[in-house]
Amino acid sequence: MAEACICAVCQNAAGDVVGNLFSKILSLVSDPITLVLKCNNNVDNLKQQADELKLRKGTADDDVDVVRRGGKEITQELKNWLTSADSLIEFADNLAADAEENAKKKCFFGLCLNPISRYRLSKKAKEKSEAIVDLVGKPCVLNLPS
Repeated sequence: MAEACICAVCQNAAGDVVGNLFSKILSLVSDPITLVLKCNNNVDNLKQQADELKLRKGTADDDVDVVRRGGKEITQELKNWLTSADSLIEFADNLAADAEENAKKKCFFGLCLNPISRYRLSKKAKEKSEAIVDLVGKPCVLNLPS
C-alpha cells in the first residue's frame, strides 16, 4: 500500500518535471518560429507605433516652441524624451526600409524567404515597438514648465 502511494507521488512529480521541461523546450522552439512567421506583422506594428510617436513628438515640439517663446527653458527630462523619440523614429524608418530589402532576399536557391534575416528583423521590430510604447506612455511630455 505504501509502495503504491510512493509510486503515485513519484509519477506525479516526474510528470510535472517532464511537463515543465517540455513546455520550456516548446517555448524555446516556438518563439523564434513565431517571430519568423509574424515578421510582417511586427514591422507593420512598428510603423504604426512610430507614426503615433511622430504625432506625439509633433505636439511636444509645438508645446516646447510655445514655452521657449515665453522665455522659459524646458526640463532635461523633456530634452531626453525628444532625443529618444528622434532616435526611435529614425530607427523605425531605417528598419522599414530594411524590411523592404529583406523581402527581396531569398534562400535555398530563391525558393523561400530567408528565415534568419526575417527572425532578426522581426526581433528588432518587436523590441523597438515595445520601446516606443514605453516612450509614448511616459508622462514627461505633458509636464512642460509653466
